[in-house]
Amino acid sequence: MASICLLVAGGASLYSWHFAHTAQRTLGTVTELRAQESERGSDTPYAPTFRFRDAGGVEHTVESDVYSYPPDHRVGDAVPVLYFRDHPQDARIGEFWHLWFLPALTGGLGVISLSLGLVILFWPQLVAKLKGRNSHLPS
Repeated sequence: MASICLLVAGGASLYSWHFAHTAQRTLGTVTELRAQESERGSDTPYAPTFRFRDAGGVEHTVESDVYSYPPDHRVGDAVPVLYFRDHPQDARIGEFWHLWFLPALTGGLGVISLSLGLVILFWPQLVAKLKGRNSHLPS
């Protein structure tokens, strides 16, 4: 699991870095907050839908797939937008979590999984070393 998570995190990090450094930049406006289906009652996460104009003046509306509670934005908020000129429908809000959520999540899961796996793998050696140290202590 750790290997898969770390591979996904690496690939997603490369894509996010490339996207952030080569995408066109503009400003957009949040037009809607979409609620995610939830059984948690009042803690419903929301994702923004935003509208922007590309370099050619064409208007695009994009639904973000990054949900948060409480919502990060309100309807009418101005947001930085990043988009590829050839694929403006794949635009993202140019803020940290909108760009780096997937790499951060999978990287975190990978590091935790790897750490736990190494502890489990080397547990017998760690216990043997600790027992060896304790046997040298005076009674």
